[in-house]
Amino acid sequence: LVYATSSVMAQALSGNNFVIRKSKPTITRQSLSTTTLASGQQMDLYKFQVSADAGGSIALKKITFAITTATTTGSSLNLKSFRIRRGSTELPGASVIISDRYGLDLESGSNQLTNSANSSTAQRVVVAFDNGSNGGEETVSGSGNVYTLVATVGGTINTGDQVTTSLDRTNDTATVVAGYLTASAFAGSSDMVGP
Repeated sequence: LVYATSSVMAQALSGNNFVIRKSKPTITRQSLSTTTLASGQQMDLYKFQVSADAGGSIALKKITFAITTATTTGSSLNLKSFRIRRGSTELPGASVIISDRYGLDLESGSNQLTNSANSSTAQRVVVAFDNGSNGGEETVSGSGNVYTLVATVGGTINTGDQVTTSLDRTNDTATVVAGYLTASAFAGSSDMVGP
């Protein structure tokens, strides 16, 4: 890419938004070891593998999960003390921040997700990797890593209570155009504005 000079920046410039990628991630959901809720236990909520294609390593900045609880009368099911594991190793607090969509800490155990009035509205759990060092990213290469979102299940659990966890895709509204840059695309112009 050719960067524009300050004299060119003063001119009216136009162009299209574009995305350039060196590599892309593949995310594969994995099976959980158990799907039976147990109060007072740390339980796996979602397990997935992230790998990079042959183009090179990728970086994870954050992953958002949608969690829906469905409870029966008399249940006080709640989730707290969220963690993320890479393989079988829990990532330390200095390497990850886990919060709800409003930034409320979900790692310490002092805050919890509960089912308010048996709502079917999903709550969000945001996992932000690397807490600022290393560019605030988790680097993944080759066949990648398996990650597991974990939480401690609390309260009274009744038969029929459920926790459903998925990767959140509510902000996937932007259309990305894929294609190739060609020499003819730049005919008659030699200036582009870069980052």
